[in-house]
Amino acid sequence: MRSEAGLLHRAVRGGFWVFSLRVAMQVLTIARLVIVARLLSPNDFGLMGIAILTITTIDTVTQTGFDVALIQRKERIEAYLDSAWTAGLLRGVILFAFLQLAAPVASSFFKTPSAVPLIRVISLSVLLMGLQNIGIVYFRKELQFSKQFILEFSGRLADVFVAIVAAVILRSVWALVIALLAGGLVRMIMSYIIHPYRPRLSFEMDKIKELFGFGKWILGSTTIALLLNQGDKVLIGRLFGATMLGFYQIAHRLSNLPATEFTMIIQHVTIPAYSKMQEAMHKIKEAYLRVLQVTAFVAAPLAGVILLLAPDLTRAFIGEKWMPAVPPMQVLAIGGALSAIIATAGPVFVAVGKPRLLTKYQFLQFCVLAILLYPLTAHWGILGTAWAVVAAALIASILFLRRVVILTGCRTGSVVRLLAVPLSSSVLAALAAMALRSGLPDGNGVPLRLALSIVVFAVTYLASVHFAGRPFGYRVADLIRDVFAAARSR
Repeated sequence: MRSEAGLLHRAVRGGFWVFSLRVAMQVLTIARLVIVARLLSPNDFGLMGIAILTITTIDTVTQTGFDVALIQRKERIEAYLDSAWTAGLLRGVILFAFLQLAAPVASSFFKTPSAVPLIRVISLSVLLMGLQNIGIVYFRKELQFSKQFILEFSGRLADVFVAIVAAVILRSVWALVIALLAGGLVRMIMSYIIHPYRPRLSFEMDKIKELFGFGKWILGSTTIALLLNQGDKVLIGRLFGATMLGFYQIAHRLSNLPATEFTMIIQHVTIPAYSKMQEAMHKIKEAYLRVLQVTAFVAAPLAGVILLLAPDLTRAFIGEKWMPAVPPMQVLAIGGALSAIIATAGPVFVAVGKPRLLTKYQFLQFCVLAILLYPLTAHWGILGTAWAVVAAALIASILFLRRVVILTGCRTGSVVRLLAVPLSSSVLAALAAMALRSGLPDGNGVPLRLALSIVVFAVTYLASVHFAGRPFGYRVADLIRDVFAAARSR
């Protein structure tokens, strides 16, 4: 029992570190976006998006999954580190060379010749990733997220600083390119400063095969996740060009901030924590229900705020020129909340040694998206794309949750209750904020209207969860107290 309590406390403290990291990084990212979006054009963001899509696609379909395999292993992993690092470095060198040759083909696909030099320069990022110290895998495996905080935050800080300075000086897409490489370089250097392990070239085929036996399912999962996350952007870039892609990318990025942050937190903390209790499914069930409760409690209202206030937020922070991004942003906010819910299921599949389930259900989600994406996009543009993404996420969330219920033995009613309370409270809060907004004048009072709407939404939501949730046993205050108590314990 003492060991289990210690694991819980370590996981909670790790969760606070990861949450702190994500909050700090997103504060920097939003500040970067607000400043840079005013200095650069939607076409600049679209060009960068085309280059990133190309490199991300090649990078993802060649992932080894070794890092997750090392985290999931219960045995000692020291003997595997050098071979895993060597394989990653070799992969980086091959990808860099391949991207130099493939850049014209990719730019031709998007009908954007100016993307060729961008792709070739940004491909340096895969080399930097391959050179990172493999020892940092211990940060996640041992729930040492304070060191992970330092590593990731230093890279993001460099990215933000360079992006702002370069955007002021260059006023072109190259500001984004230079910033991305600066962040990657700092992360690579910091990985050797904050972890003492020094990898050496070694390629033991038996160890590579053993890691790949687990990692191949991670490869399948990440490949399908790529298609889910980037397929819509590829289609928009192909059909409508860089400018519309720029609008859609901003809409997707802002609307999915809640999903992105919770996905990162969930995957960083729950995979290693679940892996340490993989032989006791009842413990995973209890942990999963708590993770689902916290995720729904936060993701639902954040999506509601974006859905309700997207026009004012856009005008206030990034300017009138980005208003075409508002309608898809509002629709994608729903998909963002659904994606956060879906993200709670994947770590359960991985931790209990069944990553094939994650791959299977992601593939089903991709099939739904593939059926809907082209006809909706062709008829309604980027708004149709957003609706296709949401429809696929809705079906996937039902499939994922159903499988977790079966696998862990959770009661369906418990899962429904944990989702229904924050969802209904978010709807009520949105109605209250809309009633307030209808009584306020339009014109130059956007900041005041925005601030008052957020306050009314937050107060109504918290009151609704507190009072309406009681009959259903939804005591989120107790959960928060438990989390803070565990975080303070030693």
